[in-house]
This record gives sequence, structure tokens and C-alpha cells, in this order.
Amino acid sequence: ERASGRAGERAGARAGAMADELIALFGKITTDDHEQLVDQFSKIMQVDPHVSTFFLEASSWNVETAVHNYLASQQGLYARDQQPLPLTSPPQAVFTSDLAPWQSRPFQGGTKLPIHLRFQNTGTAPWPADTYLIFVDGEIMGAERGIGVQAAPGETVEVVLVLTVPPNEGTHMGSWRLACSAGYFGEPVYMIVNSHHAAPPVQFAPSEFHRPSAMQQQEAQHEQAQFDQLMSLANNSLRLGHGQQNDHSMGDN
Repeated sequence: ERASGRAGERAGARAGAMADELIALFGKITTDDHEQLVDQFSKIMQVDPHVSTFFLEASSWNVETAVHNYLASQQGLYARDQQPLPLTSPPQAVFTSDLAPWQSRPFQGGTKLPIHLRFQNTGTAPWPADTYLIFVDGEIMGAERGIGVQAAPGETVEVVLVLTVPPNEGTHMGSWRLACSAGYFGEPVYMIVNSHHAAPPVQFAPSEFHRPSAMQQQEAQHEQAQFDQLMSLANNSLRLGHGQQNDHSMGDN
């Protein structure tokens, strides 16, 4: 327990020092323009603009408070008495979904949102058998606390996270992250939902609430690979044609 307490104190000290450094960076920014603050917060903290807007608005656009709140949410991701990942071959993952369509529009309270999250295994080994996408911080919004997920090296998998829009109006946020018995890996995924009573009602097909089968995911990846290859060939042809056109032009001159 004493060792755990000392580790927590060291983590808190590191977070405090980081906050001071970040606030010093923001101190060089002399603007009250909210769009510019969001842009700078996103660049310095390396987060999505929707995440920046959430923390800045929740802090009444006080940059110092927003920085501390964001770092506190990050520190909470590691406060689960987890063991460090083994250095030999830690799991690797990249989040590839675009959440902007979900975060940029309001929804009526009580609406169920089937959000498809895609992750790619960018490591050299399969993810551990006990890998889950788990809720770690913020508002859970009626979602599952943990969803099992597996991926072979290079494979992209899809997880359906079903959120229920909170009834109270405003912006709501929760974060999820991939984890196994060795610890967290990959970056946190921030789910930001805007609730408003006047938002137009939306309905989703029942199939949207289910994860695609392994075969369907493989077919989708195969189609994407074929599309990427086709686009590559088309681009090469365009470059070749442009080069030949330039050669002809030089010959004419």
C-alpha cells in the first residue's frame, strides 16, 4: 500500500509539473477568441477539437482550469492499480473511426446511438485473449462497461458502443479505452454527446446495433484494399499521363 501511495504521489507530481509547463505555453497566447483557443488547445494537448471544446466550455473558457481538468481525466485512466505493460511485445492499436458526425449534432434525450468504433492492431502479435474496450472516465451514458475484442496483427475490428443520450440538456462526455490484464493500450476514445429537446428525432436500423460478423468485416477490409489499389493505379496513371504530356510539350518547343 505504501508503494502504491508513493507511486500515486509521483504520478501526481509529474501531472502537476506537466500542467505548469502546458499553462506556460498557453500563457504566450493572447486571445479571447474561442475558436482560436480551441485550435491552440487541440494542437498543444494533441486532442480532437470536440474534446478541446468540451473541456474549455466546462471550464468557462479558463485555460488553466481546462488544462488541469483534462490532465486529471488522463490521470484517472491510470489510477486502476494496473501493472506496467511488458516491454517485450506490448499490444498496439490505432483508432480509425471518425466521430465528428456524432459529436457535431444534437440528439433528443433517451435516443439510443449505435456508434461503430474501429481499431487496427498495428503490432506484431495478436491482442491478448482478455482484451476489452472498457469504460474509464466521465459519463457512461447507459453503455456496457466492457466489450470483448480480438484482432490479429494488421487486422481492423469493429466494436458497436450503444450510448443513450442523457435527458438533461448540454454536452456529455465519457471515455473508453482498450485494456487487457497487462494494462491499457492505444489512445483513449472520447465520446461526446450533445443533448437537446428540440433536436430532430432519429431512428436507426436494428442491424446498426450489432457488430458485423468476422466474415462481413473481412469482406469490408477486402473491398477497402481493392479500392485503395484501384485509386493507387489511377493516381499512377494520371502522373504517367501528365509526365508524357510534359514530354510532348517540351518536344513541341
